[in-house]
Amino acid sequence: MAQFSVLRAKVKAKAPRAPMSADVELARAFMMPAFFVAMADGVMHPEETKAIARVIAREPAVGRLALGNDDLFKVMEDLSRDVAHGDPEDLIESALERLTDADCRKAIGYALEVAHADGEFDVEEQGTLFALAKNFGVSPDQVTEMVTAQAVAKYNAAGQA
Repeated sequence: MAQFSVLRAKVKAKAPRAPMSADVELARAFMMPAFFVAMADGVMHPEETKAIARVIAREPAVGRLALGNDDLFKVMEDLSRDVAHGDPEDLIESALERLTDADCRKAIGYALEVAHADGEFDVEEQGTLFALAKNFGVSPDQVTEMVTAQAVAKYNAAGQA
């Protein structure tokens, strides 16, 4: 996971975390790639934060969890801090322990959607997305298919508006 060396260089002393419920851990696992991609350019734009909330609210596995909006916003706040200051390898490993292969593909798709939320999909975001996809067992071809599908959906939606 050498591709995260830049992020790892930002690691500060970790504060011990309180144990989390399985529900919170699953929500974090689904959101983690989106946070990495959104923060790859050094800024979490408000549009990206809103997009993360939107996509996670649509995720059926998270929707079935016993988490209210306050809980989800707390998870988002904690995850934002952890992605900015934590060990990327630990975060990825933790997510992979909780997600199925199909969940991994969905989480990468969510990260892609969030990456486009601010109107830009810059080089840092692209590199982070493809690196995460590799770690999550999603091939470059699958990511390219996701990019194409999202572009077509956006084009079609614009044509119907």
